[in-house]
This record gives sequence, structure tokens and C-alpha cells, in this order.
Amino acid sequence: MASISIENVSKRYADGALAVNHVSLDVADGEFVVLVGPSGCGKSTLLRMIAGLEEISDGRIVVNGKVVNELPAKDRDIAMVFQTYALFPHMTVERNLSFGLRLRGTPRAETERRVREAAALLRLEPLMTRRPGQLSGGQRQRVAIGRALVREPAAFLMDEPLSNLDAKLRVHMRTEFARLRERLHTTTVYVTHDQVEAMTLGDRVCVMRDGLVQQVDTPEQLFLRPRNIFVAGFIGSPEMNFAAGRIENGELRLGSLRFPLPAAAVPAASEGKPVVVGLRPSDIREVPGKDTVEMRVQVELVERLGSEILAVFPVDATGVSADSVAAGDGAAIMAGGESRTSFTARLDASTPAAAGRPIPLHVNPAAIHLFDPATGMALRQGGT
Repeated sequence: MASISIENVSKRYADGALAVNHVSLDVADGEFVVLVGPSGCGKSTLLRMIAGLEEISDGRIVVNGKVVNELPAKDRDIAMVFQTYALFPHMTVERNLSFGLRLRGTPRAETERRVREAAALLRLEPLMTRRPGQLSGGQRQRVAIGRALVREPAAFLMDEPLSNLDAKLRVHMRTEFARLRERLHTTTVYVTHDQVEAMTLGDRVCVMRDGLVQQVDTPEQLFLRPRNIFVAGFIGSPEMNFAAGRIENGELRLGSLRFPLPAAAVPAASEGKPVVVGLRPSDIREVPGKDTVEMRVQVELVERLGSEILAVFPVDATGVSADSVAAGDGAAIMAGGESRTSFTARLDASTPAAAGRPIPLHVNPAAIHLFDPATGMALRQGGT
């Protein structure tokens, strides 16, 4: 296994476009780190630079204490699994698994041992004589993983390996990845645009936007303590509700709603100024609790998901886009937006919510997040 250190790394293309902007990240020996963000944020480019498939414009990458900037990809002792399976269609599963080892001149007995162990681990034994065209998408992805596994590399790099699978197969393969992680403990950097994958797989998650690292933390801390409005809006499903509010006399004013806040909860400089209010759907509850504030709302839409429902209701406050605030346009939007927006609550399926029907909902002020509309940075990190 190996540690990976990314030190102030940038990628600049010939036309001046900056795909990765001074990124620093340390991946510990045996750690599973996920790079996540929207399309075009630079996560795959960063992964390819670690692999040696893209040149580094600035900074350096250190693998197991050795600077690898100038080292060819084949000499980095790193195995990569791509979004496309890249299997040889004319070869059997067994030949696909063993091809790289045979190419390197690995002794036959050692090759057979590694292939046998990988096949057992990935439950490929019944498929060894089949060709890729005879396999399902999930089976082909397991073969692609096995081909990387037999190399016994110092680290794995995985570039959106589940994005070509349907929803049911993605859930199944997430379970497979989690099982492999627990058994192998091999250093892994995994790229995805799916925040559910990131949260369920990663020991730590690195959230990226426009080539910049926004936050690196455990999945729990990203959810509970986002450091800016972009992370808050990107992590969590359904996404966090946002609206314009104001702090006055120790209270948060959100339209006609009033939420008392402890004096120490918000910087003094925010008193009397507009703030962006963030509230997760899961923090809006149907049952009152200690210190909760009641909201009587008129439900507009109900989405039934089996074990839970999503209830959409209006709030008489200006709606705010997390992406706009993150891009520096928040102040203008808050000044000129409509004084009405919609919030979503995630409720138990037994809640008697129906479109057009008023219901009481409850919020603990301690769960409310507050953000600076000018910078998007967190003023108060909620969570109960």
C-alpha cells in the first residue's frame, strides 16, 4: 500500500484554461478518498495526473515518499479502473484478468494464483470462460476491477466506475466496493459526480468546484458542518432549502417566521444584516421536540417514496440559489428576488400530508445553517 500526497497541483491547458487550481490533498496509507463534484470541476483531471495520464503544470505528486511528476504511468505502481470497462472483447474473463500479468512476464504459477484469488473475491469463478459480450454491465465492471486487483498495486484509482450502470446495479456495486474496501484496505482515490456514492463509500470526501477544493472531511461532517453554501447544497438529497433571512435582536427572521438564536451562535457583525438561511429537509419534522419552533404550512405537493414522503410547501421569503451565491451573485439575488419560495420537508410516510392541506411542522433552531450572501461562507453550521 502507499500514501499519496498532492501538493499545490495545477493543470493549465494550452488555451489558458485552468482545470485544476492549486489543489493540495493527502491520502493516508490504506485510506479510501472520494473526489466528488459537478461535471467539469476537475476531479477526473486530478485523478489522471495522479495516474500519469496527464502532465502536471504546477506542484508535485508524491507516492509513498517518491515524487512521480516525471515518472511514466507504467512505473507508478498504480492501477486504474475507468468509466468504460476497456475489456478485450475477444478474450475470456480469465484471459482479460491475466493479460497484464502475462505482458509483464509474471511467472505462470504466480499469475494463476492472483487470478484465482481475484476471481474468488469478486465472485467471477462461474464466468471465467465467457467473453465480455456475454456478461452484464455489473459483471464486466467486476472483471475490470479484477484486472486492476491482480496487479496488487500500491494504490487504486477509480474514475466513475459505476456511472454506466443502471440504478439497481449501482446500488449493488456500491455494496461490492464497500465489501472490497473492508477486505483489501488498499489506498484508493475514487472519482464520482454522485454524492450518494461519495457519502456511502469514502473514509473522507473531497468536494471540488471549478478546479478548487471546497472542503475535505468525513461524510458525516460534510453533511452536518459544510464550510460553505456550495458544499451545503451539493451534499444531501433532497438538497438543502435556501432562503434570504435577517438577524435582528437575537432572532432569525425568515419571512413571517421567527427563530430564536443563542447570542454566541452568530457573529456580532451579522446583527441587522441579511443572511442566507439553510435548512435540510430532514431537519423539518412532523413531531415537536425540545426547543422546536412550530411552522404551520400549506402543503403544495407530496411525493410518496414508500418509507417516507417529501412535502413541498411555500415560505414567504426570497428564494436563493446556492450556485449563485457560490459564484458571488448572492447579494444581488437577495435584493431583487421574489418574496416567496418553496421548501421541502422529508417526513415519515405516516404523516397526514396532502396537497392543499395545512399541517404543523417543527424546526429546532439549532439545526439552521447561516451563510454570508457575499462570500457563501458558513456563518453558523447547524445540525442536531
